[in-house]
Amino acid sequence: MPWDPDLNKIHNRVLVLTQERLHLIQESQHPFEIDFLFVDEAQGLGGAERGILLQQVIDRTTNDNPRAQVIFASPLSSNPELLLSSRPAGVDSHAIVSEAITVNQNLLRVEGVHRSPAKRRVSLVHDGEIIPIGKFELLQRATRVPMRLAYVAQALGGEEGGNIVYVNGADEAEKVAQNIADLSVSVDADEDIRNLQELVRTAVHPRYSLADVLEKGVAFHYGNMPLAIRAEIERLFGLGKIKFLVCTSTLLEGVNLPCRTIFVRNPQKGRGNPMSEADFWNLAGRAGRWGKEFQGNIVCIDTDDPDLWPNLPTTRRRSQLSLATQQGVLRPEPILDYVRNDFALKSSNSPSENLFSYLAAKHAAGADIEGLLSQLPSHADRAELRQAVEQVVNDAEFPQELIARHAGISPVSMQRLLTKFRNDAKDPHDLVLALPEEGDAKPRYQAAFVILGQMMTTAFGLPPANGEDKRKWQLANLVVNWMHGFPLARLIEQRSGRNVPIAKAIRDVMADIETVARFQAPKYLSCYNDILKVYAAERGVHDIADGPDITMLLELGVSRASEVVMMSLGLSRTATVAIAGYVTADSWTTEECLAWLRGRNIEGMDIPVLVQQEIMDLVESLAMSSRDSTSRKA
Repeated sequence: MPWDPDLNKIHNRVLVLTQERLHLIQESQHPFEIDFLFVDEAQGLGGAERGILLQQVIDRTTNDNPRAQVIFASPLSSNPELLLSSRPAGVDSHAIVSEAITVNQNLLRVEGVHRSPAKRRVSLVHDGEIIPIGKFELLQRATRVPMRLAYVAQALGGEEGGNIVYVNGADEAEKVAQNIADLSVSVDADEDIRNLQELVRTAVHPRYSLADVLEKGVAFHYGNMPLAIRAEIERLFGLGKIKFLVCTSTLLEGVNLPCRTIFVRNPQKGRGNPMSEADFWNLAGRAGRWGKEFQGNIVCIDTDDPDLWPNLPTTRRRSQLSLATQQGVLRPEPILDYVRNDFALKSSNSPSENLFSYLAAKHAAGADIEGLLSQLPSHADRAELRQAVEQVVNDAEFPQELIARHAGISPVSMQRLLTKFRNDAKDPHDLVLALPEEGDAKPRYQAAFVILGQMMTTAFGLPPANGEDKRKWQLANLVVNWMHGFPLARLIEQRSGRNVPIAKAIRDVMADIETVARFQAPKYLSCYNDILKVYAAERGVHDIADGPDITMLLELGVSRASEVVMMSLGLSRTATVAIAGYVTADSWTTEECLAWLRGRNIEGMDIPVLVQQEIMDLVESLAMSSRDSTSRKA
């Protein structure tokens, strides 16, 4: 992690990072020299939301270490050479297209039978040819979408296991999983399943429906769930103890789950966005994996409805890669509209704001942006965008290195915030973000969210027409309690009530934690802090420069230094919070933390069995790593 106190003590190390984590390390450890960078799922460089930041950290890697080797990997791409187009001048590069196919994959279609609502026909799509292979009958008519998926999956997947059902959202995942569970018989009592149910009821909520469907060997999986629970679901699915797993688009974004059969209906990537053919085949690649399954099935349901399948796949073929930075100038209308509309406030991860921030950061660092701007079709548009970038950077009344540090935030918004501080002329001490244990922490964070909503982003909700901004108070309450180390179950209990069904409260809190507390809040509050320091220095106030590391507190969801060390060692937040009550030390070194963990009777603690196992596994793996290191030195 970026806050690991031992990050620079080990020279030979392998780091597995998202672009957001790498960006944090590059800013906090500059220069951070990487010898070898492997970019998996490199088609992500074309993503409108995160692709530009990925490009930025790759650029930074090659700038910090010109000798760095970079390898890109992307499935079924026809133009891998595009990924090499931004390499530094004089650097050798090679594009390789592999034709190896390691498993056989069957593309199947399931469609309705005229005037027989409970029957379905199945066809095999082979080399573009549709071959009828049979019919089957559902247990009953499927009148609702979750039932359609559940009945087909149950009929064709059976009890063999290895079945993944792809759905378009967390609420749908829960409904489909419940329907499949209703159609399934109870599995034999299994200790692993019981332990997972215990963790779910303790760490999330006693009434979280995941615990119920696990009784039938069924589970659901989406990105906002706690990591410890997702990891155990994946493990039990791999062991065959979970027969049906209902997943969302996280399956496309780094979760590697080989399976026998994938069931898909109306696939989308994000609400209302039909899945592209490239993403479909990337998803289909999970069906059958070399060394696991030598054959896989992709079952497309209701393909006779063109509204559900606007990109109906027929033949696997390679797709064109794109770069978000390049597409943003080849189709310049959004970024030009953003400039012409006086840099209007955007929600978090706006493609046009991301691109403008990227161009401004490169220009501020003295890097060339002409190569990118030269791709604009119109000379006039090129000149307009160039002038806008230059003017914004030149007019910035704050250190220009902040533009790159706060990737994805327009320098115009930063300047607006600084001007707001100046115009309000408040004592900088009254604007400082408080530690979570301070009595006025919640109103301070609410005030910060209100200011950010006025000057920088709509990510924390639009302001109400009149009255108190309850959404920003709700988020302030959440982020303060999250940083304070409140268990997830307690945060959910605070949100639930008579007018909020428990299932919705659980999903909403988990979504707010992942999208707001761990992403949007650290992104914008760290910028708020840096601009506040500029304003404070102008006022002659210098004692707020070393305030709390808000990014760290929000990312980790703990506030004590001892808890940060535990998470840096590899413990999940779920495990760290579970044992926090046993830890009296407010701060300790890595060695002191390990000594404490080794010296405790972990199995005697009143914490879930899976948390006990996670802690003991970590202690054992670190001990093994230490022994291996000692033997190599000998």
